[in-house]
Amino acid sequence: MISVIIPVFNVEKYIVNCLKSFENQVCKDFEIILINDGSKDKSSILIDKYAKDSNMRIKRIYQANAGVSAARNNGIRHSSGKYICFVDSDDMITPDYLSDMLEMSELNDLDVSICRCREISEECSINTLHSDDERHEILTSMEALSKFLLRDLAPGVFVFAKKDIIIKNNIMFSEGYRYSEDIEFIYKLLANSKKIGYLRKQLYLYRTRESSAMSYVNESRYDGYKLMENLEEFFCNTKPAFARKYKRFGLSRWVWSTVWQSVLACNRYSEFRSSTKIYNPKKNMMKLITFPKIKVRTTAIIYVLSPYLYYKILKLYFRLTIYRKLVN
Repeated sequence: MISVIIPVFNVEKYIVNCLKSFENQVCKDFEIILINDGSKDKSSILIDKYAKDSNMRIKRIYQANAGVSAARNNGIRHSSGKYICFVDSDDMITPDYLSDMLEMSELNDLDVSICRCREISEECSINTLHSDDERHEILTSMEALSKFLLRDLAPGVFVFAKKDIIIKNNIMFSEGYRYSEDIEFIYKLLANSKKIGYLRKQLYLYRTRESSAMSYVNESRYDGYKLMENLEEFFCNTKPAFARKYKRFGLSRWVWSTVWQSVLACNRYSEFRSSTKIYNPKKNMMKLITFPKIKVRTTAIIYVLSPYLYYKILKLYFRLTIYRKLVN
């Protein structure tokens, strides 16, 4: 059986559509664990009604607001399945998500499986579009860690793992941190796994929201910086062969993403500079001048030469990208 863990916090606008995406799953052997993290809106009423009317196996857990990490950890503790996966309450999955991930895991005796995601807009309700790319790779722990560092494996909660791997190695989400706790969790999961499968199909539907972009300028995002920094010691102790590569690029690659998103969120250059200085961006961008990916390498060089030019170029890039979406 598969245990699907869904934290719920003030998502009255999205939670029903999230749950509906499980109704047509090809695989039927799953349970849904809803952890209500002290919601103040109608989320509680909606999930109670949905669970009452549904034929699916749904567990409801209620806790005082403690954050998404505590909610996911609570879900892990209450799970009954051989496999565990996570879905955010504003996201959705395609009908073959569980079946494809389970099939790849069982056929190859995998510890962890990862698929690709497709971004959907805030207004989208049910969207079952996905890639026809059926290719998959079987990776070692080192190969998966390296791909994750380069973002050839996308960061996010769309991992499908044996529960035994999580429990045996005490891999839990870091509580008290509000950002990048999922990235840290995946790094630790991959480090403790022997066989990882990567399916190129886009089976997970990730909702992009304006509020998510704005969170990049929130000072509490420094939580993520600290988690990524702490991983250096973790890899030195558990995965020395990967530790050198992570020390070279791991934290800097995270800073690159944060600075990139901050351009999108900030309307003034002064605001951008003020919100990103805490991450030592110039020092970290310098490290990325030799990064294997040309997009990261090129933009890092531009930032080192002129943060102002970097900001202006990216602002133009984002405007053109939005315009293309509108005209197409």
